[in-house]
Amino acid sequence: MQLSYDHLQCHLKPLLLYFATTQKSKRTPVSTLMQLWMAEGLVDHDSLEETTQSYLDALISSSLIMVDHIPSWSKWWTSVMIKVCYMHDVVHDFCSVKAKKEKFFKLINSGDPFHASDLLHRHLTVHTDDDRQLQKKFVMFNPNKCSGGCKHLVSLKVSGSLDNYKYTRHLRLVRVLQLDGIVLEDSLMDDIGFLFHLRFLSIRANMEAIPESWVNLQNLETLLINTENTIVLLPRLLKLSKLKHVSIDESSFFDEEEEDNIRLLEGENSKLKTLSKVDISYTQGTNDALEKFPNLEHLDCTIMVPECPPTHGDWFPKFDILNKLQSLIAEYIIEWNYHVYPIEYHFPTSLKELRLFDIPMRPALLSTIVALPQLEILEINYCDFVEYKWDASEDIYQSLKTLRLACPELLEWEVYKETFPKLEELILENCFMLTEIPYAFGDIDTLKSIHVVQSELELGDSAMKIKKDVIDFTGEDRLHVHIS
Repeated sequence: MQLSYDHLQCHLKPLLLYFATTQKSKRTPVSTLMQLWMAEGLVDHDSLEETTQSYLDALISSSLIMVDHIPSWSKWWTSVMIKVCYMHDVVHDFCSVKAKKEKFFKLINSGDPFHASDLLHRHLTVHTDDDRQLQKKFVMFNPNKCSGGCKHLVSLKVSGSLDNYKYTRHLRLVRVLQLDGIVLEDSLMDDIGFLFHLRFLSIRANMEAIPESWVNLQNLETLLINTENTIVLLPRLLKLSKLKHVSIDESSFFDEEEEDNIRLLEGENSKLKTLSKVDISYTQGTNDALEKFPNLEHLDCTIMVPECPPTHGDWFPKFDILNKLQSLIAEYIIEWNYHVYPIEYHFPTSLKELRLFDIPMRPALLSTIVALPQLEILEINYCDFVEYKWDASEDIYQSLKTLRLACPELLEWEVYKETFPKLEELILENCFMLTEIPYAFGDIDTLKSIHVVQSELELGDSAMKIKKDVIDFTGEDRLHVHIS
């Protein structure tokens, strides 16, 4: 281990040691990891994200870091696979010892003794399962003894539960603040606005809007909030000039009671690249709000279907405004017992990944999707097809590499060899109506695998027959079939 560590380039060593701040076997999303590295100052803050990715690739190539794909339950009833990183327990043990020796950071567990010198570290990680003991012995978490002894901290991470944490103003230099297990009081929300150096913030809170004091957070780049309330984003989100990544469990652009939404859109455009879990309703200013995010690359949203749509029928959000958008997750929410269909659908031609949930697959929608020239990943989840049929025989999805159907209301499916000329992976999950995979899939030279998950037995048999036909025709066992 020491030899492998010694052979690393100098700028990679602190990136490796950073994994010791997480618990063993902890899977960290790649995107979050790179955001943390930059916020912590472990990577030159002026470096491009591509540079940071190259550093991660170097650690993976050294076999010190491993990569996996795990489900992220972005919707409570289904999942999206995300790329994560972790390290073997042996490597973690080495990094923990090395980090302690080099005073890279300080780790405090619930049962550990506490010393005043612990607060002299610039990076502090606390794992707690007994908040009463921690509050009793650790001055930072004791509201009766809170002091400025830790004012030089640049990174504080607390995992586990901790009640009644009331003070943050003494963390004046903190750049990374992760308090996911702490229930923060409302008064603390305003105090966070005094942490001017903050770059990465991850908290639990039940506020209804971004606090006015947060406008002071002009260095904030990543904002993650676990909440049960719907948080109104505008106008204050637009005033955070360096903000790039936002993920809030429940959020919306506007307050439902606000009448003049256009007024809230004054000011500069946002630099935001990632926005997750935002409700988009058909209201005055919705498309104007989207225009304020010209740099958006990844969007995860819920489309609130209008009960009384406009007479012109063009109520679908104009996502084509977002000409840098690469990944879109969209779900319909309908609060009544009848469907309302827009006459047009709007997606940007830059789109590479499209994941749809509970959205009726109307001919107009399918035609719009076919026309996306760069689309590589298409997932259709819990969507019904007109008359339970999908005739794609005359369509060409020119760049599609991965197609996933999960719980579709689909009975008949027509496909030609030319329909998916670059398809590499077909995933069929919980397909209880579909009993046969079109045999044309066996003629697609690029197809590498078919996954049949919790579906009808006949569908699995159909996949195996296609595999057999490929072997008989080509003499090669090149198509992998996975049935579970």
